[in-house]
Amino acid sequence: MLYPQVAGFESLGNASTPLFGATDIRLGPIGAHRVGDTESDAAEAPGVLVLEFDRAGARNILLRLGSAANRRDRMLYDGAYTVLEVKEISVDGFSGSWRSGADATPVGGHFCASRSLRQPDAVWNPAGAGSRAWRSAVGLYMP
Repeated sequence: MLYPQVAGFESLGNASTPLFGATDIRLGPIGAHRVGDTESDAAEAPGVLVLEFDRAGARNILLRLGSAANRRDRMLYDGAYTVLEVKEISVDGFSGSWRSGADATPVGGHFCASRSLRQPDAVWNPAGAGSRAWRSAVGLYMP
């Protein structure tokens, strides 16, 4: 579940952080690293942090997983990571590629997220409009 960011946490470095939340994605079976608690919904160390930034004139959206990676009181410069890079967004969901690593042998693949029937009226609109939260079913796939 993703929520609008709380006041004071709207940016991190040169990225905006419009949403934060938690996920119950099982990372172990696909070899992805768990960098802290992915089910934390604490704004200061969420299990999921949405980062938006421009690179070479293109808008990039990343979902960084793990409360240890998303702590506000410390910036990690090395160590394990797991991120989802959003490539496509629709009213029904979003998809892209994922990668995870901690050394010279990273893993990755593709993912898709679709609206959950548990909350069918919730839509994440990265432009800022829409409902208060996004609840989704997410699948991570190896190539």
